[in-house]
Amino acid sequence: METIQDEFDLLYTVERTDLINRAIAAISSLDQRYPNRGYQKLWQGKVQGKTQVELLADLGLKSQGAVSKRWRELLERLAEELGLLQTATLQLEVKATKGQNLRRLRSTQSW
Repeated sequence: METIQDEFDLLYTVERTDLINRAIAAISSLDQRYPNRGYQKLWQGKVQGKTQVELLADLGLKSQGAVSKRWRELLERLAEELGLLQTATLQLEVKATKGQNLRRLRSTQSW
């Protein structure tokens, strides 16, 4: 039993390390593509445990809400970059089904 648990722990550790390395590379890439957004600085500040007020000053933003919005923006772009969220695809699917008149048909079968 200990061997199976150890293998799960090792696999989890390897997968987590790989995801972290991919996330770091993606953040660096995003920071280069959007240099005025300060994604690298925002990420590093969060990792260091900085408060929104501290990040506000570091990023030169005007409100804590702007820091929160920038963080959500980074997470969304990061998830899309890592293939965890296909934002464009989801938005197209929502638009395609939004205007359709979807009717729910009652089952005619008896229970």
